[in-house]
Amino acid sequence: GWWVTVGPSLYAETYARNASFTSPGYGGYFSPQMMAQPSLGASASHWWHGGGINMSATIGYQWLHQGGGPYLGFSPLRNQMTPQLAAQGLSLSPYAASSGSNIAGSVNAVLTQRLSTHWYLDAGASYQANPAFQQAQAGLDIRYVFGENHARTFIPAQYVAGMGRYE
Repeated sequence: GWWVTVGPSLYAETYARNASFTSPGYGGYFSPQMMAQPSLGASASHWWHGGGINMSATIGYQWLHQGGGPYLGFSPLRNQMTPQLAAQGLSLSPYAASSGSNIAGSVNAVLTQRLSTHWYLDAGASYQANPAFQQAQAGLDIRYVFGENHARTFIPAQYVAGMGRYE
């Protein structure tokens, strides 16, 4: 049968700082010190003998703040590397802080099919868009399940354990 969920959610995370990122002058990266996203999400799962599919989507509004920091957080190493990198035309200057807000959302789909007693095929795809970046992922794997009890292996663990959490 089908299992469908629809409802609101709130995702939030915080970090103290970005002091340990290491990059010799190639630009910043996404690691917010504060991010919050209230969302409306929906998930639909369907199981059949030997397989299952899970699809989910979420849309919300996201606020984020990313603090600035040095490319090398460890001062002695930064002081030692600066002259060598400057000779190569590279810089260890700090990356700037940034803030943003906008509509954010994601779409995910995962299919699991039992191939034999112990072998399973998993296929999945996802797309996420938010104020800081967009990303798409797709994957395909074949896995071997040890042991005799296979009743709970039809949907990958991240969907069974995280039902109701939308990112």
